[in-house]
Amino acid sequence: MHSRLFKPSAWLGFPHDGYPVVSLDQYLEVRESTVNQIDSALSAARHIQSLLTFGVLEAVVEKPVPESTLRLDSTDSRTYRRSQSLA
Repeated sequence: MHSRLFKPSAWLGFPHDGYPVVSLDQYLEVRESTVNQIDSALSAARHIQSLLTFGVLEAVVEKPVPESTLRLDSTDSRTYRRSQSLA
């Protein structure tokens, strides 16, 4: 079922796959991502989007959640986040 309230949001491209499942407070740390590496608003948004999407999901279910579960490649050459796969 497609939501009429929200359009899919653009995936900003922070690398998620290929890392161990960890607690939420270790999510960015295991990806060797520190505050010092955030050099722009876009970089900060990428970090936060991945942390609050995949980091939260994996911390709750304690299992890997691959990017492909929530990514939707579009015909306009952008990648979007989707939630229909979680149902």
